[in-house]
Amino acid sequence: MFRKGKVGSVTSRPWYQTLSFFLIQLLILLTITASPKFMPFLNIPVYKGILSKHVVTALLILLLVVVVKRWYKPEEIKSWLLESYMLARTLFPLLIVGVAIAGLISVFIPPEYISRYVGENTITSNFLASLVGALMYFATLTEVPIVKTLMDLGMNVGPAMALLLAGPSLSIPTVLTLSRVWGFIKTFTYLTLVVILSTFAGYITGIILG
Repeated sequence: MFRKGKVGSVTSRPWYQTLSFFLIQLLILLTITASPKFMPFLNIPVYKGILSKHVVTALLILLLVVVVKRWYKPEEIKSWLLESYMLARTLFPLLIVGVAIAGLISVFIPPEYISRYVGENTITSNFLASLVGALMYFATLTEVPIVKTLMDLGMNVGPAMALLLAGPSLSIPTVLTLSRVWGFIKTFTYLTLVVILSTFAGYITGIILG
């Protein structure tokens, strides 16, 4: 009834090879962005401006190269590098926009305003940050330099987390579009849940990291 033949598969690679591939990249990301507060051993000066995390990152990159060369076919490597290039080309302009907006914020918004409204880890400050984040429009990745600038101006880590969580979730254009599809009640419920959950997540983050 059925013809016998080879059954295609997504990959014939052992699971541990795929896991190692992604785990090494995750370790690279965590190492190079390691905070001196939580990972001081990765921020030890080695030579002039070189820190221990730079050495560890270089070793991880070398390990990644060895893993890729040994376990992956040339066409797979080429496809991976091409996709990485296309992603970087798409996201880089957005980062530039985010940095530009962050620069404008640092010039036109007085630090005392930031300290007054979101300078402490309170329910009110986290709610305000969540509400602003839910209503503002943040393009992909632009929220990162913007929030970093706000933190440099005095924003507490709790409201910063609340803004980061609520920002990509909603915006005024999104709310208006959803209201036409879902109706007012469902859209308002979604907006409320995003703001409330982001508020408490930011507040808890502020308690832990503050």
